[in-house]
Amino acid sequence: MSIKKYFDKNWKNINFSKEKKEHIEVILYFIEKYLNEKNLNYFEFGCGNCYVTNFLYDRLKDKYEKINFEVSDISKVGLSCCSNLFKKILVKEKKRSFTEIYNSKNLVSSFEVLEHLEDDLEEFYCNELLKISKDYILIGVPYQESLEKRNVICKSCAYDGHIYGHLRSYDMDKFSSLFGDKAKLLEYKLCGIIEKDFNKSNYLLAKEMNYKVLNFICPSCTQEQNDITFMNRIINKIVGTLFLNSRISKIKEHPFWIVGIFKKVDLNEKK
Repeated sequence: MSIKKYFDKNWKNINFSKEKKEHIEVILYFIEKYLNEKNLNYFEFGCGNCYVTNFLYDRLKDKYEKINFEVSDISKVGLSCCSNLFKKILVKEKKRSFTEIYNSKNLVSSFEVLEHLEDDLEEFYCNELLKISKDYILIGVPYQESLEKRNVICKSCAYDGHIYGHLRSYDMDKFSSLFGDKAKLLEYKLCGIIEKDFNKSNYLLAKEMNYKVLNFICPSCTQEQNDITFMNRIINKIVGTLFLNSRISKIKEHPFWIVGIFKKVDLNEKK
């Protein structure tokens, strides 16, 4: 079962939470600060159900003389939620080159996408974003996420991994070096729900004592898992109190998302 089918299923019902609104306000801040041209040509890679881009368009459409939004995603369901004012590109191939729009956008963006990609795909699509952008690249990914914290096991297909299919998290070094020497991180902001990080040993002990996520959609087979029995809830309560309670364990807290704006570097000027 492909990740596309997982997102097809999820985009049908997504909550527009307070944290997502905060996320969008941060994105809006960067656009309004760094893009002062009369025209705005904007491209979002992996737009999902366009909850970011639809909102941005409404907020920005009267601030520019001309505005052109273009979006892409692997999910037809997600793209169907996008405004009909946008040009939509369905990504069918695993590695899809956007040659038709190279060097045509003032700003390209990607939010909540890169963490789902295998290493070679992350590198490939970061290079694609560089080729599409004339000036700026805006990226949002999880910040210092403890992947073990959201590990799940599917009873249907034996999937053993992250509840949302995340393959990596990003610290400052990894985030700032996403584009190597081809783009420089100008500014970043942390936002979203507060993430609490416990020691990795705490998670491993909790898992050995059968602490688990009880209700989720499997990222691999898309089957809904619902194991909220009385006994499982009791186990989670006891084990969580012993190993994952902030009053007992040492924790670090930080916002979940990092959003940053990169400026393309003119390699000819560097020489």
